[in-house]
Amino acid sequence: MEKNESFAVSEPDAGGARLRHSGAGIASFILSLASSAMLLAFFISMGIKTYRIVQPYIDPETGMPAISQEELGEKLLAAVDATVLFFPLALLVTMIAIVTGIVALAHKNRKKGLGAAGLVISGMQILFFAFVLMLAFSAA
Repeated sequence: MEKNESFAVSEPDAGGARLRHSGAGIASFILSLASSAMLLAFFISMGIKTYRIVQPYIDPETGMPAISQEELGEKLLAAVDATVLFFPLALLVTMIAIVTGIVALAHKNRKKGLGAAGLVISGMQILFFAFVLMLAFSAA
């Protein structure tokens, strides 16, 4: 090997150019994470509100509410405010994330990882929405 010889990394040719991330894939992933954050905020805030409303009516000896279920239900419904809008808003954002994930997977010459991740997360959220709705209707 000669002293003047250097090792250079060859640049990829036009056919082997690096693939870029799809903008729709990035959007799908970010929207699915935003939807997850909205769901988490919804359940945490509703849990805290429910605890604060129900806690004064719990009998410390029995651990059961000291008022009837109807009265307790009325007090809980009265406390529902704009927080409840997080749930349908999260569903809407999840649907948009699914559409953008499908668009990202359909793009040619683009990376598909973030689009697939956004699609999987959004799909799991749709299953979660279905589960919550089944629980709500079975409790009614």
